Amino acid sequence: MKELTLYIDKWYIIGAVCTDGVPRLVIPDNKEDRYWLYFYEDTTNNEIVYGKDNQSHYRNNEPHYYGDIFSKMTQSDSHFLYYNRKQELCDIFKASRILASLRESMDMTETETVETYVSFSKDISDDARFLFLTKVLGQNHFYVKESVARIEHLTLEHSVRNNKLKDDGFILVLNACNENLHVSLFKKQEKDCVLQNEMVLDGYGRDLRSRALLEDVVGCINQRTNFLSSSSDLEKEYLRLEPEIDNWLVKLDNAKNGRPISLNNISLSGMTNQYAVMVLKNDIDSRTHVIVGDVVHEIDSFVKKSKVNNNEVKGVVFLGNTFTNKQFLESIRSCYILNDENYLFYRETELPNIIGVYSVIDCSQFSAETKAVMANGELELVRKQRAKEEKDRMDEARRRNLEQQEKDKEVREAELRYKEAMDNVASFERKQNYAQMLDWANIALTHRPDDKEAVAKKEEATRLLSEQKVKQQQYNSIIQRAEASFKEHEYQDALSQSDAALNLMPSSEQAKMLHDKARKALDDIAQVKEYLTRADLFLAQKSYNEALEELRKVLSFDDNNEVALHKTSEIQEELKKQNQRIDTLRQIVNHPKENTEDFEKSIVACQELLSIDANNQKQWTECLAQLKNDRIKFNENEQLWNLLNEQIHKALFDENWLKVVECAEKALSIKNDDVLESNMQIAKDKLMKQQKENSFKQQINEVKALLVDKEFDEAKKRLSAMQKEFTGHSVEMKILFKQIFEEETAIDFLKNKSEENFFDSSMKEKKRSTNINKRKILNDDFFGSDQLENKNRKSKVTKDDFDF
Repeated sequence: MKELTLYIDKWYIIGAVCTDGVPRLVIPDNKEDRYWLYFYEDTTNNEIVYGKDNQSHYRNNEPHYYGDIFSKMTQSDSHFLYYNRKQELCDIFKASRILASLRESMDMTETETVETYVSFSKDISDDARFLFLTKVLGQNHFYVKESVARIEHLTLEHSVRNNKLKDDGFILVLNACNENLHVSLFKKQEKDCVLQNEMVLDGYGRDLRSRALLEDVVGCINQRTNFLSSSSDLEKEYLRLEPEIDNWLVKLDNAKNGRPISLNNISLSGMTNQYAVMVLKNDIDSRTHVIVGDVVHEIDSFVKKSKVNNNEVKGVVFLGNTFTNKQFLESIRSCYILNDENYLFYRETELPNIIGVYSVIDCSQFSAETKAVMANGELELVRKQRAKEEKDRMDEARRRNLEQQEKDKEVREAELRYKEAMDNVASFERKQNYAQMLDWANIALTHRPDDKEAVAKKEEATRLLSEQKVKQQQYNSIIQRAEASFKEHEYQDALSQSDAALNLMPSSEQAKMLHDKARKALDDIAQVKEYLTRADLFLAQKSYNEALEELRKVLSFDDNNEVALHKTSEIQEELKKQNQRIDTLRQIVNHPKENTEDFEKSIVACQELLSIDANNQKQWTECLAQLKNDRIKFNENEQLWNLLNEQIHKALFDENWLKVVECAEKALSIKNDDVLESNMQIAKDKLMKQQKENSFKQQINEVKALLVDKEFDEAKKRLSAMQKEFTGHSVEMKILFKQIFEEETAIDFLKNKSEENFFDSSMKEKKRSTNINKRKILNDDFFGSDQLENKNRKSKVTKDDFDF
């Protein structure tokens, strides 16, 4: 006997064909492991395609993609397109061939009845179950034998039948077959398992490390953008980014310790900007630890609130693919101290075997709950239908109210527009703009067609407009004559014609403007005459700049005035000649002054500049005074230079070299002269040579004094230094060195004599020798002084040395 067993989750359907109690997984047409309830509306090929490939498109809210079918199929206005026709969302299971695929797995035709057992996820509401059972399955020849058994209950039945739960007591079931974690507490007594309490932790059905990574990534982006505000929005983003989590975890696990990884090109739904998030493995582990602690605390609190002690829990059943986190399992084990065989793990691949239990258990135990669920589902659908009808009724009442408000608004606006039109009628009547007055009277009549006041204003505007046309013709004729006179420079006639036009139409801007222009032109002519008269007066006084200023005023009124242009040209020519003369005189004034005649020429030129360069009177006054002072100073310097030159020649003749240098320096400070500079240099050379000879004589006398005082060492030291300075006197210095040597030899001889007891005789000899030496040193002829004097006389500078 064949029976179909289905597990219906909010995101997928898992089916199994039970033949005599032995389940076999139903393989969908797309060869996936289950029927993923993500649909694509292929409008081109008129197909509805299901599959997990559509998940990311649905999460990104792309058009023609559907998901979360069970929460939407209860809304009467939800639909999909099939052959461009709106279809109820319940029919998407048939249109996508999911039902056909299930029937084919049973080898049954469309008309044969398929006996079916269904287990719904807790996430699916009673009204969605009712619709699925009655409209989706019931109307397509699927006979549902039972539908209220929870997957957690079936899991326990499967465990008991396979002898995996032996001890009676409380069994904790953790179901993570979708993104939510369903926690159930059952009481097992022999082979019966009864539900005691249940709760759900939204968003914690996935691996908690994945949850920690998703929270960190979304939190980092949201901290920058503040795009998400509610917890539901955050949960939607976690679901949308879930397909990326496996790749992120691989990157995180392969990262080096302490080094962050970058997760790139991440965006939130509804956003075009993409972001990069830096993630650190230690941070994710810490966050996972906190989440694990919170979840386990919630589970433990749930058990305690169910008035069950931890030691009364005899087994923990894990259902789903996400229970791989070691921290989570260790925390659960720390709360419930059980043997390893009492911790049961069922992956989603075992769901076909679990729901296959349906076909071998006694389903009569669910009869009361089945009736209650079906009744509640039907009532919920009725309630929603009535709520929708009430909403539609309120929407209709709101629409009618808005229509009435629009009508009232139109009446009010029509009244306002009428008043506005009549105000404009009065305004344009005052301005004598009768064409606009007529237009606004017609506008007022569109809002009040039979209004007597508006009709009267229309008739009056028509009459006044006719009269205005006659005046307008007269006005046009006069204003044309006025404009013609103005163009021909007949300003007095133009003024008269514009006055006549203003008598007809006092408000005419054109006539006013023409009147003002004619009046201004007449005033300008009078003003021009006055400026030309003043210009002639300045020309007579040769005040060219003042005359030009008056002519510029004339040209500001009439830039084509021939008299002003001619006189301006003449003045500019005169000014050009004057400027050329001023430049010539400036060159004379600034020319270098080499004699008194140059000063006289500059003074005459400066006096002429004073008379013709009126703009620089102060400059030339100061320049003239300076030139006169410079002339006096120049003459004084000439006299002084001549006097000094005479003194220099006399000093040269007298061989007074110091006087030559002093006078030459003063003369050269007045005027440069090459001969004078040459004489001064010769005098300096002679003076230096003379000073050197005097220095030698002085030092020689100092050395001789040292010899008298028997200071032979100091004398030799001084002579050695003089040899370097006075190389031309080496002969004299050699004689002194010889005398020192002889004196030192005589002293040594006397010492030796004293040792032979000839002290007295030696002393007499020494005294006699010393007296002789003193006389030799002090004598003018000593050490060849005659020869030295003769040599010096030979090297003496005479007047003949300056005869060139």
